[in-house]
Amino acid sequence: MISYFASLNVIQIILFFLLLISVITTFIYYLIIYVQPLKLIYDKRHGIGNYNKELPGVSVIIYAKNCSNYLRENLPVILSQDYPDFEVIVVNDASWDDTEDLLSEMTNKYDNLYHTFLNEQARNLSRKKLSLTLGIKAAKNDIVLFTEANCIPRSNKWIANMARNFTDRTDIVVGYTRIDDTGKLGNRLIDCDMLYKALRTFGYSLKYRPYTAEGTNLAYRKSVFFKNKGFSKYMNLHLGEDDLFVNQVATRKNTKIELSPDSFITAKTDSKKFAWFIKNFNRAFTSGFYGYETKLTFGVESLNRYIQLALFVCCFIMLPHSAPTFIIISVLLCIKLTFQILFWASVCKNFNYKKIMFEVPFYELLTPVINCLFKAYSLVRRKKHYTWNLKK
Repeated sequence: MISYFASLNVIQIILFFLLLISVITTFIYYLIIYVQPLKLIYDKRHGIGNYNKELPGVSVIIYAKNCSNYLRENLPVILSQDYPDFEVIVVNDASWDDTEDLLSEMTNKYDNLYHTFLNEQARNLSRKKLSLTLGIKAAKNDIVLFTEANCIPRSNKWIANMARNFTDRTDIVVGYTRIDDTGKLGNRLIDCDMLYKALRTFGYSLKYRPYTAEGTNLAYRKSVFFKNKGFSKYMNLHLGEDDLFVNQVATRKNTKIELSPDSFITAKTDSKKFAWFIKNFNRAFTSGFYGYETKLTFGVESLNRYIQLALFVCCFIMLPHSAPTFIIISVLLCIKLTFQILFWASVCKNFNYKKIMFEVPFYELLTPVINCLFKAYSLVRRKKHYTWNLKK
């Protein structure tokens, strides 16, 4: 083997070591960032962690817009949570279906259910931010837990698992939501994308600082909301009621991530592809307001994937066409892929996904392209995201 490397010229040696550095960089991202959620799940499974045993009062706030069919199915599950002190507030955003009638009917049945209505006259504002603000103001408890009409908890311990994280130093708790079809099975590529981005989000949040969250499974203190003047910083945007607020307020010390299976939320949709498209389209826009550290961290990772692919190809072409070359490059590639497949097998098991671990390593190459396409489309239609674009 020594004689093989001695036969290489300077350019060939540089190519090989650049490839080696690139593969090591991939391992570093996995072992420093992506492994963090798995470590957290392991700790929670073995009872490691600081939790509030007093179970504080919680106000669940549900945003609803023409979702009476989902409310009829999901609301009883939320109202039947195994938790001693909670209320549910549904904010009806000027729905024109039978949402209001359904809520009036259910309010008579459940003592802890309340609802409020945002009329159609509220314009040139982010209606969702305004709706959530109304819900927060109406909440009697300091801890407010958010979800939406099409979302259903995985278990009756959802509130308990989210609320237990609110110790004296905790102001924000971020949970996990997955999109699921009401009919056909979802596209495996979409599953890869959602799982990969969830792991990236939680991993970075646990290792460094939280920078985004899903408003369908998010909790924070009412006092923190008003202390930071609510959504005022981004009131000119329709979006950002979840990720931009968390990006603004969350720190590593005041935020916890909850990933126990009983805390998971499933967002039901008639079209998984459409829901995935809207989610990525919106995030492509709001991510422009994130800090440069986050952009740099994942920008380098995305660039490394393409550099690595190019280096593998260049090494096969430019290194001597011999058995040692084939063995060395093949072994390096097999080690990388085996590591990724085993890693994602563990992720799929813990996040209750179909076995997509064989697709993820190859999907990684598509991620930057998908993100760039969404970013470009979002920039073209950026005016749609601003409240001042609304016509009176």
